[in-house]
Amino acid sequence: MDAAPGTRVGQHASVYADTDTAKNGDYRWIGSEWNQILGDTGWLSPALGSGWTNESGGPVQYHRKNGVISMRGRASGSLEAGVAFRLPPGFLPDIKSGAPFLTICDATSGIVRVQISSAGDIFPVNSGAFNTLSFAALRFDAI
Repeated sequence: MDAAPGTRVGQHASVYADTDTAKNGDYRWIGSEWNQILGDTGWLSPALGSGWTNESGGPVQYHRKNGVISMRGRASGSLEAGVAFRLPPGFLPDIKSGAPFLTICDATSGIVRVQISSAGDIFPVNSGAFNTLSFAALRFDAI
């Protein structure tokens, strides 16, 4: 970005509207860098945590389009494996940290509750066993 933090666009002191169409969108100063808040980031693949692997049919991915985060893909892991992956700044849900999300997993387990921490860590919190977790049902507004 060419603008310094605090560049005023509209009523937001930390929002920068880029007129370069190649950069595709509006940005917000989060922490120490500009993060795209509007436009489409395209699909991004996170580094999965220890004990987690992508399943066939497509890796776990996320993207932000006009302030809404969507996910897709399936991963295998377990409750004991802990954090599946971490979302970066600009991709965190605009809700209370630790709020539960429900997602579908393998046929033997049904539905699993996952949480997203204030740091962006996504992890299952159900008791019981599961093998595969689908992230396709996760969708939320970003901060």
